[in-house]
Amino acid sequence: GAALLARPLTVMSLGAEGARGLGLKVAGLRLVTLCLAVLLSAFVSAEVGLVGFVGLAAPAIARRLGARTILQRLIIASVSGALLL
Repeated sequence: GAALLARPLTVMSLGAEGARGLGLKVAGLRLVTLCLAVLLSAFVSAEVGLVGFVGLAAPAIARRLGARTILQRLIIASVSGALLL
């Protein structure tokens, strides 16, 4: 499921207007992506519990905190994951 969204999500990295200009249905893609992300997160959390949830949430928290490079994301995700646990 998620692998099928790789190409459309790559197009989305151009921005909503650019993706629309290339013929992508942005609203539909966002809805499908959100539903798939929620479903996959729920499955992981149900299977492995809190540790799995923190493993999924920490990189997103790092990005929201402004981490731009991979090194920044790794450091901030590690610290935020430890604080969540």
